[in-house]
Amino acid sequence: MAWYDTAVFYHIYPLGLCGCAHENDGQPTPGAFAKLNAWAEHASKDLGCTAIYIGPLFESGSHGYDTIDYRRVDRRLGTNEEFREFVDNCHARGQKVIVDGVFNHVGRDFFAFKDLQANRENARYKDWFCDVNFWGNNEYNDGFSYGNWGGFNLLVKLNQRNPEVQNYHYDTIRFWVDAFDIDGIRAHHRHLQQGNPVREPVEPAEHLFAGRIRRIPADTDRAGRQRHCGMAGVHRLPRGNGCHHDTDH
Repeated sequence: MAWYDTAVFYHIYPLGLCGCAHENDGQPTPGAFAKLNAWAEHASKDLGCTAIYIGPLFESGSHGYDTIDYRRVDRRLGTNEEFREFVDNCHARGQKVIVDGVFNHVGRDFFAFKDLQANRENARYKDWFCDVNFWGNNEYNDGFSYGNWGGFNLLVKLNQRNPEVQNYHYDTIRFWVDAFDIDGIRAHHRHLQQGNPVREPVEPAEHLFAGRIRRIPADTDRAGRQRHCGMAGVHRLPRGNGCHHDTDH
């Protein structure tokens, strides 16, 4: 039996719990990781939680889902080194750590999208995005339109069928496993109808786990996906058909 079959997860939305600024001004919130560590310790000692599900953590422009840099912990929370210390502390208590992987879309300040804005038809990374139309426009007056998540142009949809995008995501997963010793990554979203970075068709119980795809049986689905601001509460991995998705950015 795998550890996640019986794990009790404590879900943390760190930007909310730590009271971070909504817009990323590059300034860390004092004591953010100390606070996160205290809550993880409380989850272990007082609630019996054996795993922490935390995220989003990638550097973003606002709420955490408009990713700017996949290889950096959001600077409003602190540094990569502080997150590694957080993971080490969790492991010392016997807690596993799963992070939220926002792979479907990026923010407008993501490097590849900045290239598209600057170089348009000649952009090196134009094929990294869906439905780019240089005859269109949008509310940002980019002079082109593009696919997005949920109708929000703040969230630029990545072309998951592009092998370069796939490899970029693979490298991101390897980076998080190698740099932080995390125990898994949960692919956040249900909107990969265009196809998944690894295989098709997409099913709810497919996870990007510890640097490789691992299919978790549907009856041991993940730790309940209700959105919470601040600390998110305790979830035991549900038995039966209980798949929920967080789609309310």
